[in-house]
Amino acid sequence: MAVELHQAWTRVMASPDLDAVVVVGAGAEALCLGLVRRDALAVPANALRPPSRGIPLVAAVNGVACA
Repeated sequence: MAVELHQAWTRVMASPDLDAVVVVGAGAEALCLGLVRRDALAVPANALRPPSRGIPLVAAVNGVACA
């Protein structure tokens, strides 16, 4: 998942016409913001941070959300 998230942020940064980003989990499973350590090691350390373009980042949650 870390590689896919890194690729998504790269696409966001390369798309100047975006007004917002919505992150959605797939399927009916729980969405976990934690990472499997081996996945996180596959990308640069700062690659998983959301882009800082000044656009809204929204997490669409279908179910229970805990902060």
